[in-house]
Amino acid sequence: VKLAAGLIITSALKETPPLAAAGAALAVTIAEAAAVIYLTVAFKLKTKGLSRVFKAELNVKRVIKTVVPVTLSASAIPIVKTIDSFLILNILGGYLTNATRLYGLYSGATESLIGVPVSLLYGLAATGIPVIAKLKAEKKDTKIKCRKVILYTLFPSVIFAAATFVFAPLAVRILYSALPAAEKATSANMLKLASPAIIFLSLTQTTAAELIALDKIYAPCVSSFSGGAVKLILSFILLKIPYINVYGAIISDTVHYFVACLINLVYIKNVNKTKEVLNEQTDDSGLRLKRRGYNRQGGKSD
Repeated sequence: VKLAAGLIITSALKETPPLAAAGAALAVTIAEAAAVIYLTVAFKLKTKGLSRVFKAELNVKRVIKTVVPVTLSASAIPIVKTIDSFLILNILGGYLTNATRLYGLYSGATESLIGVPVSLLYGLAATGIPVIAKLKAEKKDTKIKCRKVILYTLFPSVIFAAATFVFAPLAVRILYSALPAAEKATSANMLKLASPAIIFLSLTQTTAAELIALDKIYAPCVSSFSGGAVKLILSFILLKIPYINVYGAIISDTVHYFVACLINLVYIKNVNKTKEVLNEQTDDSGLRLKRRGYNRQGGKSD
């Protein structure tokens, strides 16, 4: 819907670039509206046969308690990106005449291409949630499954990052052929520098999903905003260096996702370690009870 609406609107308004840009933004709104309508209809059809008992047992407070931290976690990156846009345009605008064009290349070309492999890998994060949640509910070991999901994310993300780095100039030439040669070179350099972000952003979303499955719903929120704070501080410092200019925002992006991923991994390790200790204590307690019962039986038989 977004693609079709965008192409139709921008083609109709191509004689006036500002209106065409506004039309592209309108296409996003249309696509989101279509998604809401689709999900609403699908939900209505799925829940049509629900019993009154299920509806009565729906705990609104519990739903809100779960949704709020997840929503905050999901909104962390857009909030950070919005603040970052102010920094980029205002700081670079102080010593560069093409600050707006550089920001356009960064946000339009670089971030769009980086987001493609990350979106493809999001499926791995989504499929891991129910499996890990089931293991946790059954009080089984979740450490091995958590490691597998992380490795399944890591390997393809490294391949995607390497391919992005190697084929950045070719991708820019094909996808953004209308750009001047100088801007194509700049976009290719941006894409190369941003390629490691594919790894850390993919791992961040996978580890965040694992934490939600482990019932640590506030942890991704903490990691996302902590990484965002580090990014904004780093952007503020690097953007002021003329030699680095807009590349400072790309460097800080990678640091942002690295910090968020690292915090998530620490959380996951601590959760699994705590579960191991509790399981060992439970096993020891059960073993002691069995021994006591055996000794008592032995005493009676004597």
